Parts: sequence; C-alpha cells; structure tokens
Amino acid sequence: MINLIEDALGKKAVIEFAPRHPADVIATWADIEKSKEKLQWHPKTTIEEGIRKTVQWYRETGSL
Repeated sequence: MINLIEDALGKKAVIEFAPRHPADVIATWADIEKSKEKLQWHPKTTIEEGIRKTVQWYRETGSL
C-alpha cells in the first residue's frame, strides 16, 4: 500500500516504525465472493487506480 501511495505522489515515504497498537489486527483477508453472488456486485476499480484517484482528489481539494 505504501508503495502505491509513493508512486501516486511521486515521493518516497519516510517510515517510522513503532510498536503495534493493541487494536491493530495482524492481517485481514476480504472475501467479496458472497457480495458477487448475492448482490451481483463486482468491483470496477483496481487498488492501484483507487489510490491514484484518492491522491488526485486530495491534491485537488488542497489537502496535500
């Protein structure tokens, strides 16, 4: 995820490692199969495109 944001910004992240917060989960795996089956829903945006559009939106709103 960090690499995608770096690419969209054209900048290298400065990463500061800290202890894991107790509320942080170690890993998650989203399974959208049920949504596809029951709702006939299918994603139209890749994570790469979504990150790029999100960064673009932040730039346009002056938040970056």
